[in-house]
Amino acid sequence: MRTKARERAIGRGMGFIVALVETDGCLDYLGSGLLYFCRSLATTSPDRHLRTQARQIGRVAFAHWQSTMWGDTADPDAAWWVAELVRGYAAGEDLGVRSPSMKRWLASAVVRFDVDDFLLFDPRREAPPAGCTDECDCGTRSPRGRGVCVNRACRAPLTRMSRYRLWCNAFTGAYCAERYGVPFRARYRDVVRWLPQMRPYRIDGRSSTATFYDIAYTITHLVYTLNDYGLYRLEPAWLPWEYEFLRTYIDTAIACDDPDLVGEFLDALRAFGQPEDDAAVARGYDYVLGAQNADGSWGVWDADTLYTGFHATWAAIDGLREFAWQGPALFWPDLKPSLERWARIDYAPSANVPTEKTRRRR
Repeated sequence: MRTKARERAIGRGMGFIVALVETDGCLDYLGSGLLYFCRSLATTSPDRHLRTQARQIGRVAFAHWQSTMWGDTADPDAAWWVAELVRGYAAGEDLGVRSPSMKRWLASAVVRFDVDDFLLFDPRREAPPAGCTDECDCGTRSPRGRGVCVNRACRAPLTRMSRYRLWCNAFTGAYCAERYGVPFRARYRDVVRWLPQMRPYRIDGRSSTATFYDIAYTITHLVYTLNDYGLYRLEPAWLPWEYEFLRTYIDTAIACDDPDLVGEFLDALRAFGQPEDDAAVARGYDYVLGAQNADGSWGVWDADTLYTGFHATWAAIDGLREFAWQGPALFWPDLKPSLERWARIDYAPSANVPTEKTRRRR
C-alpha cells in the first residue's frame, strides 16, 4: 500500500517540476541543481518512464542553462562562474549532451585559479576551518574571519560557515570537478582524508538546529559523492559513524518538519542497504508522504525562494523512489582501504552497524 502511495507522490512531484520548467523565467533560478536532479534520476532509477522523463527535462534545461551561462552572466574571471559551468556541464555529459570544445575550455579555465578560490580552503594543507564566508553579493571575497564585507562601498554583513557546511560544499565541488576530468587542483581524496578529524558528530542538548543540519547534510553528501549519487550501495562498515548518525537521528530529522532533510536521510539510509520495511524508514516515508503540498511540491517556498521548493521536491522524490543499486562498491575504489582503516581506528563496532557478513545472514 505504501509503495503505491510513494509512486503517486513521485508522479505528482514530477508534475510540479515539469510545470516549473514550462513556466517563463523559472529555469533561470534552478541552474545546475535541476540538471543534477535529472542526471541522477536518469542514471539510477529502475523505472523506464522516470528515466525518459528526466532525460527530456534535463536536455531542455541544459540548453537553457548553457545559453544563460554564456550570455549576460558570463564572467570568466570569477571562480563561482567557472565552478557553476563545471557542475552544469558535468550533469549534461551524463544526460547525453557533450561538447568537447566546452570541456577543453573548462580544463584550461580551472587552472587559472587556486583551489581555495573554489573550495574556500585548501584540503591538501588543512582541515576544514571555521570562519570562512561565501563571496559577498557585491562580488567581493573577504578574508577568513571577517564579519562584514571588506568592500567599503558595501560593508554588508557576512554569514560565517561552520566547518561542516564548508566540508559539505567541498565534497560536492571536488567530486564533480574530478569526476568529469577538470579537477580543482585538489582531489576528492584530499577532502575525504579529514574524515577522522571531523568525527565524532556531536549532537546534544546544547547543539543548535543549524549544527544538526550542517552535520546531517555533510553526511548525506559524503554518501552521495562516494556512491555517485545513488549508483552504488555502500557497506555500513565503511562509514560506521555516518551510518549510526543516520539511524540515530532520523526521528530528530522528522521532528524538524523538513521534507528536504528527511528525504536526504531516507536515500542515504537506503544506500547503506536499510530495508524499506525498516521501522525508521517507514516513519520517514509516512512523514514525506504526508508533507506533500497540493501542487505536488514539498517544502515551504514562494517566488523569492523558488530553488528552496525545488530542492525540497528533489530530495523528497529521491527519498521515496527506487534505485537500481549496484555493488556494494565505491565510486572511488582506491578509498576503500582508507575508509576501512579509519573505521578500525576510530570506531568501536556497534550492534547497529551491520557488516557484509552479518547482512548476508539476514
